[in-house]
Amino acid sequence: MIIHRYGPWEEPPKPPFTLEDVVRAATELVMRYHISFNEALRYLLEQGLPVNEFLRNDGFDTLLEEYIQKVDSMQEELRGKYDIKGLSRKSARRFKTAASKARELARNDDSLARQIEKAARDKSASALHEARWILRRADKDSVELEEELFKAMAHAETLADTEKFLERFGDVFHGKREPSPHEARDVFKQYETLEDLRRQLENAKERGDLFGVDEQNLKNIMGDEAYEKFNKAREDTMNQLAEALKTTGLVERDDDGVFKLTPSAARKVGSRALSEIFEQLKMDGSGVHLVEMKGEGAVETARTRPYEYGDPLTGLDVAASLLNAMVREGSTKARLRREDMEVAQTAGTAHANIVVMLDMSGSMSRYGRFHNAKKMALALDALTRAYYPQDSVSFIGFATFAKRAALGDIMNLAPEPVTFAGGAVNMRVDFSRIRDPKAELAHVPRYFTNMQKGFELARSILQSQQGTNKEIILITDGAPTAYYKGSMLYLTYPPGQPAFEATLNEVRALTGEGIRINAFLLGSDFDSGYFGEDEFIQSMLKINRGRLYQPEPDSLTRYAIVDYITHRRMTMET
Repeated sequence: MIIHRYGPWEEPPKPPFTLEDVVRAATELVMRYHISFNEALRYLLEQGLPVNEFLRNDGFDTLLEEYIQKVDSMQEELRGKYDIKGLSRKSARRFKTAASKARELARNDDSLARQIEKAARDKSASALHEARWILRRADKDSVELEEELFKAMAHAETLADTEKFLERFGDVFHGKREPSPHEARDVFKQYETLEDLRRQLENAKERGDLFGVDEQNLKNIMGDEAYEKFNKAREDTMNQLAEALKTTGLVERDDDGVFKLTPSAARKVGSRALSEIFEQLKMDGSGVHLVEMKGEGAVETARTRPYEYGDPLTGLDVAASLLNAMVREGSTKARLRREDMEVAQTAGTAHANIVVMLDMSGSMSRYGRFHNAKKMALALDALTRAYYPQDSVSFIGFATFAKRAALGDIMNLAPEPVTFAGGAVNMRVDFSRIRDPKAELAHVPRYFTNMQKGFELARSILQSQQGTNKEIILITDGAPTAYYKGSMLYLTYPPGQPAFEATLNEVRALTGEGIRINAFLLGSDFDSGYFGEDEFIQSMLKINRGRLYQPEPDSLTRYAIVDYITHRRMTMET
């Protein structure tokens, strides 16, 4: 017999919070908002990352407990000195008296009397202020009424402040002295500041919220020495955190003390992104399937061929070979001969060299374009490592200039900030006159789209690699707006034919070397094609005969992975 027992719902225990969770959360911020790991970690800490769930510093806890007790002592001193409830009662009596006198003095003015009556009923300072305005507008000479209204306003404000304070903290004051209204405001502010600091210190101790303490309040209340001790203890805890993070293998610290994500972290991000795509493909039944390859060697297809001398017997198709023998002898007890043997037909590994070009121009910061571009790049790296280990993948980031990026750098790449606002740009930089690039190029805007230079760098990388299957995966959101002509760099906006033609010349060079360009356009800021972007893209496709996709940013990784798998399979089977 099954017995059901019912009781109050209890929240199930949460899984333990790990250092890997911290790195994963920070990594997502790095990827999505293009900030450093240090900035991401600091943000998490400022948001109340519970450090002590995975890192406990007893010395820091002891110091925090000491400060909490000191704040409690200061609060108790105030509670034992003042009688706030008594002040509230006195303010209420004085307000009632002043309002009653004012109402009596205004008895001959119905409008004013009604306003004072309303103020008395609501204990409202603002209503009394309106009554004073009615009195002045009537241009009546009533000094006594003016004074009573002013007194009633002051008592109403004191009463409101006192009741608000008591509502928050309760009747915890047990002293004998009733503070003056002015003194009461100082007491309220002091007590509230102490209470805020106490809660912040408790959060730091209980939840590990290291950056939730108001440092200026701490310094003002506890003194300079206590402030310095707190900062030193927090710094020691952060150093402990740094050492702990390093043990994950996902984070390292450079010579300047700056945290950086390791290539292992990049590979983890790529693997997660790839897993997400495979889950999506599984759910929609797209038919794209992979079996992880272990080791090296040729890839078997579904076809077979007759055995030839020297073929490895590991590729023998036993079923097909036995069937041939049975057909030849007309019996199920046939003896296998060499001419019966068949082996699986292989297509070789079809080694491929890929260069992923990531557009880092200013417009890529919009609509999650660059975040998804980085995600796609890391997923592609994960795909080749797991399923096509013979393939090589390189990365280039390009904007006004182009640079090669290592796998570990991908997560920290960011679109170049836009430094010119509005209007056309027509700028030239003569590199033959540049002697100190760092100093002399500081004024050059970095956010333009120099596809030509990116293609040139990609061609240089692919020229140095063996194999015939060479491909560029271009991820961009617009047409070229920068190009070189000799030693001269041109920056143009809006895009125009000179930039298009310079870029297409490089496309012709790539095509001549058998390098295919597959472009993923993440939307364009010129959807109308007003400046000739459509013609540029069509010309590029006509010259190179590559493939073109126009996915939404969120779909980029899926499009790229499916395209890669599909066309690698076709390459390997031909």
